[in-house]
Amino acid sequence: MAISPRPVRKYVWYGLAALVVALPFVSAWLLARVYLGENLADYTPFWSDEILNWSQVAAFARAGFQGGYFTVNEQAAAFSWARFYAHGPAYPMFYGAIAALAGWEYASPPLFNMLALSLTLGVFILAVKPDLRQLALFGLITASFWSWQFYLVTSMREVLDHAFAILLAAFFIKTIFQPTHRSLAWYLLFMAYLVWLAWFKVNWSFLFLPYFLIARQRFGLKAWHAVLIALLLIGLSFYVYSQAAAPYPNFSQDFFEALKISPNRGLRALTGHIEDNLRNLVNPRHSPLWLVMRAQLLAGIFFGVWLVWKAGGDRQAAQTGLLIVLSGAMLFSATIVIYDVYSWRDYRVFSSLVLFFSLALLACRRFTFPVLLIVSNLALLPVFLSLYAEIMPASFSVDRAGLQELSQELSNAIPYEPGQDGWANTLLVPSTIARNPLILAVPAGIGLSWFSAPQQLKRIKSRHLLIDPDSYAVLSQRACLQFRATTALGDLYTNLGGECAP
Repeated sequence: MAISPRPVRKYVWYGLAALVVALPFVSAWLLARVYLGENLADYTPFWSDEILNWSQVAAFARAGFQGGYFTVNEQAAAFSWARFYAHGPAYPMFYGAIAALAGWEYASPPLFNMLALSLTLGVFILAVKPDLRQLALFGLITASFWSWQFYLVTSMREVLDHAFAILLAAFFIKTIFQPTHRSLAWYLLFMAYLVWLAWFKVNWSFLFLPYFLIARQRFGLKAWHAVLIALLLIGLSFYVYSQAAAPYPNFSQDFFEALKISPNRGLRALTGHIEDNLRNLVNPRHSPLWLVMRAQLLAGIFFGVWLVWKAGGDRQAAQTGLLIVLSGAMLFSATIVIYDVYSWRDYRVFSSLVLFFSLALLACRRFTFPVLLIVSNLALLPVFLSLYAEIMPASFSVDRAGLQELSQELSNAIPYEPGQDGWANTLLVPSTIARNPLILAVPAGIGLSWFSAPQQLKRIKSRHLLIDPDSYAVLSQRACLQFRATTALGDLYTNLGGECAP
């Protein structure tokens, strides 16, 4: 007896959905085990941002908001309770809360990333209920999206950001496609999620504008009311983020310093920065991964404009296009004006929104951009694999035995002390030591503050210092430093404050 097509398609759909949900685990195994020949259990954070991210999660899991400070040049966030690094407290809080229950080992971040991404992929499928064609394209988009693939086996924030983008796409799609089925509680939950995203990465605050324009009728708002509320929330988001994150040397800081000297100097700095960023957009010396990501963002904005223009009376298409155009144009403009287009910086910022675009258009059954995204990403496969093989093996070659030995040594020398001031639980190190993976041996709860030049520090607030002889020559003039021990990273000192007795 022949099997009818409908049950077959149903089984194919469920099988494909399961494969998409399992993709993060499959991908991690293929890239690490099969391609690199490494064991995922041997992963250890290696890059400087990875090290700081891992250490902050460990600190929050152990001490909550009572840990040491994570800063540059001992410059803490304006909010006294916020003791976290320049990327803000959201990532350490999110993974740290889970780690407090599940544990946090050196190899934990990739597992946390895989679980987060798989969960949101499953939620998206359940929420959107794509047909077989959409599901197949969804799987291809996910499988060929090299940004999350590249960062999957790391402790960088990007994979969690991609997971949040997938969930955000589901929120918008349900709101646009079924507006009459959405209660006020749904819209409030949606807004709360946007607030969280803006807290996690402030560029997500730009989504307040399309959100309020789409939801304005549900809230009884006029268009200009919606725009005004959104702009106020965007401004508030940037303010709160800037106050909750530790200061970091970047263009924004340089711009305001130049502006203090004179408006003309500030204007010259701004125009020069914009010109540099515009040139870098098409810099042929940049990685093809970066160049294509920039092109994909701009192509997404173009398709959004086209969708609005061609929508006619199709409300769903018009709102999807509006969503893409507003969020994309605001992020692109902000990146050009106040952020940086070089290295991996704009790549990391653009990637989540490009993924968001593709899912919104896929749900709207506008397949051109998603297909172009898949084709352009597949064309980059050799570039991605080459770069992955060049960069990632270092994360599997960290001296675990040396880490364990140093961890035991530092646990005795500088234990975390609950109830003490944050600076009493902070270790000051030069940037060379902060970039060394052995610094992961610092006890959970102890913060890390790094400096590039010891001359920049006028006074020392950290109780503990792990420094080289050149730094000691300068910093010993700032405070009385009591020698504790010589370690694999440098000499360990306790800051006694003031001047040493003769």
